[in-house]
Amino acid sequence: LIMSCDLSSTRQDETLKTFFQDQWEQNLENYPEYATYLGDHRYNDRLTDMSLDAVTKRQNQTEASLDELSNIHRNKLSTEYKLYYDLYVDKLKQSIEGQQYKEYLMPIDQMGGIQISAANLVDNTPFETEADYQNYLQRLRALPVKINQTIKLMKKGIQDNFMPPQIVLTSVPEQINKQHSYTLDESPFYHPFLEFPDEFEVELKQNLSNNGEAVIKEQIYPAFEGLENFFSHEYLPNARQNIGASSTANGIAYYQFKVKSYTT
Repeated sequence: LIMSCDLSSTRQDETLKTFFQDQWEQNLENYPEYATYLGDHRYNDRLTDMSLDAVTKRQNQTEASLDELSNIHRNKLSTEYKLYYDLYVDKLKQSIEGQQYKEYLMPIDQMGGIQISAANLVDNTPFETEADYQNYLQRLRALPVKINQTIKLMKKGIQDNFMPPQIVLTSVPEQINKQHSYTLDESPFYHPFLEFPDEFEVELKQNLSNNGEAVIKEQIYPAFEGLENFFSHEYLPNARQNIGASSTANGIAYYQFKVKSYTT
């Protein structure tokens, strides 16, 4: 009987382990930059989709994950895996509860956002082969799309009254400005084209450099300039004066949710 119980627990533990592995893979695919940061380079040619449709898709995935988890018999798990199960259930439920507060509509503040993360990504990206450079060029071409998606989220944030306090946003225009006012050689986006692996042929280096220069000057700089104009003239003036979370839509409940999130 004891042996039978042990076998049953082992099977359920393995089922949960497989579930967690699938969740991990889904997360890496949803957030390619995070995968790159961790050293997983399978998605180095893409950026996170920040469209409202993609946000909804990820929210639906979270709800589907909770449903899938409910099919695993908690009482048949080992003591160790019961703990993993409970922690993950709590994580998913908290994520689902938080969806109503639409934090995705506040994608930029003074501590983070595309004006900081986009340039920092270069430091985590490998530049050892031609394929690495082609992947990077694909990311550069995708960056203006992500910037426009970010603007759409912020416009929706203005409409729905989900915005950070104005006082914490005052340094952001300067952060954005830097990303399109660097000379080409100073730009962190162009840095990989200044130092190539020794084995690259001269013609390949020139071709990659030309492509990099074109996308940075013709697409990325104008996209950041557009972001700065929107942020300075539309977003910042409409940001809330009150610093309290309670001044946002459904603010009291949002505040209580954040207290719970940070203290459990």
